[in-house]
Amino acid sequence: MSDASAHWEQGGGDLFAAVDVLTKSRRPGALLSVEIERAASDDALVRGLKGELLRKAWDLTIAMLPVNVVARRTLWLRFESVLEGAKDALGELGVRLLTALRRDNHLGPFVWQIVLVEICGAEPERTFYCDPGYDLRAARGRSVVAWVQPYSGSDWRQSPRYPTVSFLSLDPESTSA
Repeated sequence: MSDASAHWEQGGGDLFAAVDVLTKSRRPGALLSVEIERAASDDALVRGLKGELLRKAWDLTIAMLPVNVVARRTLWLRFESVLEGAKDALGELGVRLLTALRRDNHLGPFVWQIVLVEICGAEPERTFYCDPGYDLRAARGRSVVAWVQPYSGSDWRQSPRYPTVSFLSLDPESTSA
């Protein structure tokens, strides 16, 4: 394991710079976030498995992503990466990732949120300010892969401005660990 990997970073970990590179090159992409749903994970994570489970999910995720990916842990139960590609290809990757997480003996019982936020070429910061939380509440308790398109209006900084969320995979059988 490299030093960067031990510190929850891959490819330098600068998500903002990676989005900027994609935007300037006019290539499509998305910000991928992988998160254990807190309500589903609290019991097992409190029992001391937190670090082990997150590390296992990180390692599995990084192994499935392109070698040159930029990624980092962004919250206690979430890590993110910047991916180049179109919606269909990235959506398929998200579904494969969720399948791999769900098939793992240790990670499978948990509820996972795999969210791909489309990088907005005109104003890349929209990618980071986009909040699909209201739509994701509809999936609470179920593992999900979601594609999120940031609100496109020029008044996107004003509240309430909601993104468009499409569920690419919604697991009807997820249960809490």
